[in-house]
Amino acid sequence: MSLSASVTTVESSRLRRVTARSWTLYRFASNLEYVIITMGCTFTYHNLRGFVHVSDSEKESSLIHYILCYILIGLPLNYLQILMGQYSQLGAIFFKHMSPVGHGIGYAFLLNSFVWCCSYGMLMADFLMYCLACIDPELKWMVCPANSTQKCWDSKSDCMKDCINENVSISAYVYWKESYMQDPDFYPTHLTLGKPLFVRVVPLCICWSLIFALVSGGINKYKDIIRTNFYIGSIFILILLPVCFVTEGAGKGVEWMFYVNPASFLSVT
Repeated sequence: MSLSASVTTVESSRLRRVTARSWTLYRFASNLEYVIITMGCTFTYHNLRGFVHVSDSEKESSLIHYILCYILIGLPLNYLQILMGQYSQLGAIFFKHMSPVGHGIGYAFLLNSFVWCCSYGMLMADFLMYCLACIDPELKWMVCPANSTQKCWDSKSDCMKDCINENVSISAYVYWKESYMQDPDFYPTHLTLGKPLFVRVVPLCICWSLIFALVSGGINKYKDIIRTNFYIGSIFILILLPVCFVTEGAGKGVEWMFYVNPASFLSVT
């Protein structure tokens, strides 16, 4: 038997063992669990932030456009990724065994996952820092900074118009850019990898410690962690949803989100 044939035989047996082990690990307990995990992986903070960014542009996009793109483009891509994993019964690192083009798919998938994990870790760190800041009786982001270089408005401002459409930022946004991020030119949709702040690195380590504690304490399945986070997020949404509808101007905001200009569907941009 040649050396190449021996290597192929050993590699095939190893893949069969990995495949058999993956068959027992990656299986959904029910259809409801599959729907929950799919929704949890597709509806993320970045999706919502991207929708707000597009809505503020001059292309007349609305929530209807976003839902159509999600159904016609987002869900098929998500299912394609899931089906590839179920077909191969292997992780992304083993895509190279399916086809030569799989090398690029596997490495691109891992790199993309690494970048998004770091980004979500920073968001978790921001959440912890804001929770700790809420202990202070005076919330600094509720008032415009005295030395701000941007046009700002808060609850004390005499704003008779829609200030956001007049290129005036809300005080919480100005505080986040100038005081928290310490960069007045920082733009949230631009990914920056330089000079992470110490106040964000420390909470990031705390977040990973909490995740490690959850995994060590018995929640040793990724789907359990997703389901737990989904339930916690749903509870917060149900609590905050009535508040959004009883505040002044809520009806106008809902009407703005669902307003559709028929001519906008004829534009490919």
